[in-house]
Amino acid sequence: MKHPAKLRLRLRGAAALLALLALAAGAVFALRGRAQAAEWAFEPEPGQVFAAFGNSFAACSSTQLQIYGPEGELCLRAELPQPAPALAASDTRLAVWSAGGESFSVFDAQGGLGSVEAEGELLDLRLRGDMAVAAVMGGEGLGLVTVYDGLLRPVYRWHAQTAWPLAAELSPEGDALAVLAASEAGGQLRLFSLGSEEERARFESPGEYFIDLAWMDGGLCLLSEDRAVFLDEGGAQTGEYRFGSARLRDCAFGGDFALLVLEEAGQVSLVSLDASGGLIAQLSPGRDFVSAEAEKDKIAVLYSDGAAVYNKNLRERGSGAQAAGAQALLLRGDGETLAVFAGAVRTGLA
Repeated sequence: MKHPAKLRLRLRGAAALLALLALAAGAVFALRGRAQAAEWAFEPEPGQVFAAFGNSFAACSSTQLQIYGPEGELCLRAELPQPAPALAASDTRLAVWSAGGESFSVFDAQGGLGSVEAEGELLDLRLRGDMAVAAVMGGEGLGLVTVYDGLLRPVYRWHAQTAWPLAAELSPEGDALAVLAASEAGGQLRLFSLGSEEERARFESPGEYFIDLAWMDGGLCLLSEDRAVFLDEGGAQTGEYRFGSARLRDCAFGGDFALLVLEEAGQVSLVSLDASGGLIAQLSPGRDFVSAEAEKDKIAVLYSDGAAVYNKNLRERGSGAQAAGAQALLLRGDGETLAVFAGAVRTGLA
């Protein structure tokens, strides 16, 4: 699973304009382990962002949202002005928002479900199943985190009084809320149960600021510029993985593992960690990295010269050179890969 674009380290530089050349050539996305690939078209627009939710595909620009079904059938095309669109996705729903905007819209595979006024400027928006959680700046105090149910009704609010909320995420069961925050003293993680207004637990790291969080099996992972910190469900630290002199390029989470993409001296390493920060596997692909996605036990990595699929042990399960030039590589809920070019989507990476 990939987290939302603004605060999830989605440092995805656009791949070179080879996309247009690949489309003109009409090459089939041929991959080891898959004899034939499918392809369908969508309407390309400047500045589009992309997401898979369930087995559907979405492309959103500053003016329009397009949603396509599993076979490439158009399910929705809607005018949806957003100055800097970002997408949040779960296995059932899609949300469209903009950082600094004050509303978001929610969709499922059949169409629009409604829009929500967020009570402030949006800093982060995430989905968990049919539920949504928004972190905003504004209103009373330093900020506000609100949880919305499947009917888009607010069911839980936390008013930040001593720290700025940066991001928030619901637990896989949907009964607990983790809030990533920052104060003048450093970074914080605050844990709440949705059935109580009382803070359940807190983790603090003076002088260190965290930039992302994710729930994992039995706990959480926090990311700073220097390390990954692993906590149990009670907020106690169970492990860490330090980056040393490497720089964090990207990350993705598969439930019981975290994939970190680290770069040092121009070389990229893929690092797979378990829910306590233990090393599962490490791989130096020797290729120009673009982006990574994870879904369950599957990892899809886009390189400038193609793509590869790995398991959490970083054993290659498939590869394809003709993904070169793709703008994005996504994983659907059924594990199918979607290579997104300028106006076309190709499937077929084993």
